[in-house]
Amino acid sequence: MVGDKRKGLKTACAALVLSGLVWHGMPGAHAEGQVVNIYNWGNSIGKSTVANFEKATGIKVVYQEFDSNDTLQAKLLAGTSGYDVVVPSDYYWARQLQASIYQKIDRSHISNYALLDPEIMKTDVAREFRIP
Repeated sequence: MVGDKRKGLKTACAALVLSGLVWHGMPGAHAEGQVVNIYNWGNSIGKSTVANFEKATGIKVVYQEFDSNDTLQAKLLAGTSGYDVVVPSDYYWARQLQASIYQKIDRSHISNYALLDPEIMKTDVAREFRIP
């Protein structure tokens, strides 16, 4: 479980950083009113991470935590969760992908896509649903 949380931490941090990079390049990125909804492992990011991201980008973060992959999966399978970023463990991610609960990522909005971690990308061969 600790290994899963560490992977989740790396993924969450990367997602926050990447989100900042993605929105930074979009018109009006620093305008009020934009929101990103994140669902992540409890105690996985630093206490100031969300505030720092909001200050740097002008994007409000609605950050919620879960305590197990089962909790995450139940919420996602129940229907529209409203989350933009979720951080499941690798083995649950594959299950959830098969259940078709994720939307495809529009890579045209990610200018540094070629620089992403190839090890993590191996779990999404088509590179359509996951960003490390």
